Amino acid sequence: MMGCVYQLRNLIFRRQSAESEFVLKIDKLDIKRGELVAFVGPSGCGKSTLVDILAFLLGHHCADLFRFSPDVCSDVADISAKLSQKSDFLARLRRDFIGYVPQIGGLIPSLTALQNIELPCRLTGRYDRNHIRDLVSVLKIGGCCGKKPGQLSVGERQRVAIARAIAHGPSVIIADEPTAALDPHNAASVMRLFVDLVRSQGKTLILVSHDRDAIRELAITEIELVPQANAGQVVSSIRYAHEEESYA
Repeated sequence: MMGCVYQLRNLIFRRQSAESEFVLKIDKLDIKRGELVAFVGPSGCGKSTLVDILAFLLGHHCADLFRFSPDVCSDVADISAKLSQKSDFLARLRRDFIGYVPQIGGLIPSLTALQNIELPCRLTGRYDRNHIRDLVSVLKIGGCCGKKPGQLSVGERQRVAIARAIAHGPSVIIADEPTAALDPHNAASVMRLFVDLVRSQGKTLILVSHDRDAIRELAITEIELVPQANAGQVVSSIRYAHEEESYA
């Protein structure tokens, strides 16, 4: 049986605004190594918040248990006590084991597309010219390599961002609606390329999506975030697709 890359128990994140309080409450979440998972749900339910927590980009939360074990060769990191603070330890985990694709590129504008792709490889000491060349070919961005992000179309920028997230060989790829800015035809094409690429390499994929049909077509495990409003507070929790079906 595959081990778990993430094990969460009783995680709570709170965000206060002038009008209300938002609470993300995760009683239990296990994500296995090599699993492909999509968080779905309405806007404002905490999907992006959850993936930012899993990518160690967001603090101000607590958990009874938060274990991260990205691959069989790495020690299990119990980071429950480190979640509410920014630390070099979490930054190293993010650098070494996680590739992140934001909604719109997130590329460094002063670097060429190729330099953007190479950057995490150089930071981690995992530069593999052949691997980068293969990624560029599969994602069909060979003509973009010498250009800077401002010279690329939105679709090209997203493909470059995907290549950058995968190039240094991370164990976990996290993507926050990576095709949301694309038209439906290009979104479907880029998403299939992305998912096929991650699946072929045996990586763990965690993404946010609004497109349930695409998620089901690509055979990705679907986890829904369900918000409930009460007395000035919105509490969002997770529900698995099979739990939803059991009540039908």
